[in-house]
Amino acid sequence: MVGEHPTDESIRVVFHVKSNLSKRAQAVQFRLDDGVFDWAGKCDLTIEDVLYPNREAEQELLEKAKDFLLKAVASGPAETKDLKQQAAVLGISERTLERAKAALGLRARRVGTKGKIGSGHYEWYLNEADTTSSEELH
Repeated sequence: MVGEHPTDESIRVVFHVKSNLSKRAQAVQFRLDDGVFDWAGKCDLTIEDVLYPNREAEQELLEKAKDFLLKAVASGPAETKDLKQQAAVLGISERTLERAKAALGLRARRVGTKGKIGSGHYEWYLNEADTTSSEELH
């Protein structure tokens, strides 16, 4: 596999991806300067470093989203539309919010009058079976 170096866009990194007969080799780097190929030596980058250069920042955002959701639903269900608006103000995308919801095991349900179109809304909540009171923790 060949990918762009995460901190130097003039360098490409070659990875040994698959082999049945030997262990994987260390990654090597190269440059193409004005049509001239130049090896830049071995490097310690992993495939994940190249494929997911913002992995740490994304993980921090996911943790921020999880903290936000836990606080938002701690006292009971919260309307999905409100959660998404508040998350956007905090710089949390809908996709990250959905990933946080899944990671926390939050549930969604529609609330409204049955048969009355447009009267309801969706809300997210902690599964009651997963919640434990402080007395049960001791």
